[in-house]
Amino acid sequence: MSIENILNNLRKVKKVGPGRWIACCPAHDDKSPSLSIKDSGGTVLMKCWSGGCGAMDILGAIGLEPGEMFPPGDGTWKPDETGHVHQVKFTAIDALRALLYEGGVVALAAADMAEGKVLNAKERDRLGVSCGRIAAALEYLDDN
Repeated sequence: MSIENILNNLRKVKKVGPGRWIACCPAHDDKSPSLSIKDSGGTVLMKCWSGGCGAMDILGAIGLEPGEMFPPGDGTWKPDETGHVHQVKFTAIDALRALLYEGGVVALAAADMAEGKVLNAKERDRLGVSCGRIAAALEYLDDN
């Protein structure tokens, strides 16, 4: 599958840069585009800025499978106990991309906290997922 398959299932899609789009989030009653979509070397990254919806919620709302967010490869994609999808086999560049993305999530949370915002339970949970993914990527890179 491809980014086009995901984009074709969203409303009010607008290209905002190379490999970047915004659209209405299908996982909540979104009136104006709040979903950021990025094609990162064949891996689709999504962030709902309004409802805080997760990728699994977004894909479920449009009837697509988690594997459609990732390029074809020899790895097997499996959800963990929180519903987040992880590749069983991955490369060093995959680990670096994960570090970049999850580092961005941590930076956003840090910026909010620096402005005095108290993170809600969903935001704290997502921050915990980011920390776990960063640790996993570093462990992978250390082992290889």
